[in-house]
Amino acid sequence: LHGKSDNNENGKQIGDWMSGFAKTERQAKHPCVVLAPLCYQPHGGTGGGWSAKPGDEVVALVKDLVKSLPIDKTRIYVTGHSMGGFGTCHLLAAEPRLFAAGIPIAGCSGDAGALKRVPLWVFHAADDDVVKPDTARSLAKALERAKTFKYTEFPDGGHGIPGRVFQDDAVIDWLFAQGGKK
Repeated sequence: LHGKSDNNENGKQIGDWMSGFAKTERQAKHPCVVLAPLCYQPHGGTGGGWSAKPGDEVVALVKDLVKSLPIDKTRIYVTGHSMGGFGTCHLLAAEPRLFAAGIPIAGCSGDAGALKRVPLWVFHAADDDVVKPDTARSLAKALERAKTFKYTEFPDGGHGIPGRVFQDDAVIDWLFAQGGKK
């Protein structure tokens, strides 16, 4: 899920980090279908983002794709940057049976009680001046004993850390290790 933007260019900013899933060696190790929906206006710039109508439409689309494509229902993941990170937490809390795990980056919130039930790896940078890491730190504190929760805070990188996260093969391996249980 992409971050906030005031125009209909939303989603284009995730091309670099999502393309990592399409690398030949990663597809060989972790074959997957990647869905990168658009949080259209007015929701993406000034509205409720992924916790509004676009989030509901993403859930409906995922459920439709599961019916028409050979997708393992136990290995559906959600990830997002900034507003998309907030959306990731929202969707995980709203649809814990649909999503096997999530990775919010530079933006997260939510009820720790609801989020402790699903594998979650939160990333933030200490020097992020767009979305301060305070909420991520609070969630990390609340979930520090949850076995399915991980928190990584980079000392630097500001708000632009998604590429750094998804270039790390350990992150991809962790994500694809979640789910698969029937």
